[in-house]
Amino acid sequence: MKQLTESQIGKLKQRLLEEKRELENHFEINGSAVERQEAVSSGELSTYDNHPADIATEAFERERDQAIDETFSDKLQDINAALQRMEQGTYGICEVCENQIPYERLEALPWTAFCVDHANTNMNLVGDSETQDPVTYEMVAPILPDDADAARTLEQYGSASSPVPGPREG
Repeated sequence: MKQLTESQIGKLKQRLLEEKRELENHFEINGSAVERQEAVSSGELSTYDNHPADIATEAFERERDQAIDETFSDKLQDINAALQRMEQGTYGICEVCENQIPYERLEALPWTAFCVDHANTNMNLVGDSETQDPVTYEMVAPILPDDADAARTLEQYGSASSPVPGPREG
C-alpha cells in the first residue's frame, strides 16, 4: 500500500485543524453543559411550582447537552491525538495491525487511528469485550386491559372521550 503524500497529509491536517477550531469554538461560546446548568438552576430556589413535564423537559435538555458535550470532547481528543501522530510521523498507520490506512478512509475520518478491519477495536479498548456479557433484551407480553381491571374502571369513571356531565337543562 502506498504512503501518504505531503499534499495529502497537508489537506488532512488542514481539515483536522478546522474541525478542532469549530469544536473549541463550541466550548468557548457555549461553555460546558455543567456551566450552563449552574447558570440556569441558580435562578430558582424550588421546583415545587413547576409542572412535572417542565421538570422532565429540563432534565432531558440537560442530559442531551451533556451527551453532545461528551461527544464533542471525545472527538476533540481524537483530533488532538491525530495531530500528535502527524508530528510523530505515525499518522495514517493502523494502531492494531500497523498497516497503512487508505487515504479515502482518512478523507472521511481524518482523526481515525484504525483501518476498516480494526475500526471496532477503538470500542474494545475501553473494556475487555471477551469478559463482558452482551446486553440482551427480553420481549414481554403487553399488559392487557383486563389484567389491570381497566375495563371496569372505564365503565365506572369514563375516559377522556366520554361526555362530561354538566348542569342539566330543563
